[in-house]
Amino acid sequence: MRFSLLLLILSRKLRKASRKNAPFRTYISTMRARVLIKTADGRRGRLFVFDRGKVSSMRGGNHQD
Repeated sequence: MRFSLLLLILSRKLRKASRKNAPFRTYISTMRARVLIKTADGRRGRLFVFDRGKVSSMRGGNHQD
């Protein structure tokens, strides 16, 4: 549960930085990437989606492309 909470906090920090922090917003403005962070057994995780300046995330460790 602590791992899931840490990933949730990370997603909120990234989302806030994408709105408030100009250098970070510039850095991710051309980026299109998906980053999945999960446990070794795949039961807990979070998918971070960077799409041309916007950051979103989804919970769960079973996301596929």
